[in-house]
Amino acid sequence: MQQSRVWSLAAALSVLLVACGGREFRPEQMQASPVEQLGEQVTMRLPQEELEQLPEELNLVITNHTPTEYTYGEGYVLEVLLEENWYVVDPDEEIAFNAIATLLPPDAINSELVQPGSFYSQLPPGRYRLVKQFYSVSGNSCAAAEFTLK
Repeated sequence: MQQSRVWSLAAALSVLLVACGGREFRPEQMQASPVEQLGEQVTMRLPQEELEQLPEELNLVITNHTPTEYTYGEGYVLEVLLEENWYVVDPDEEIAFNAIATLLPPDAINSELVQPGSFYSQLPPGRYRLVKQFYSVSGNSCAAAEFTLK
């Protein structure tokens, strides 16, 4: 009897998600994050880490903690935390970024506007992160800015 209630509740939630246009993330249907380890050379953060919904624009604060200059592009990946692992969230449509290299001077802080709300809609509550790659002559680094959608 208890199991039939669980199935009924699951079916009702699925119908509600479809009716509201929401996404449902299932780890077995998603690509695991290719990021094995975040670097410490460059870090990213958002001024606000708890959001009601994904806004059209987010301001990334990017910090270079080294005496080395890095470059980075406009591109980023959105990932979601499910069952203690990160997974890539597919955008609503294909994303194209301009091939522009931005300089991140040694021991400097840059502010970068990104527009995830333009590419990702109807995200369920959860823990997310924006991931970017950074490049230098001494090696590459990967950074992420985490946030929670309520």
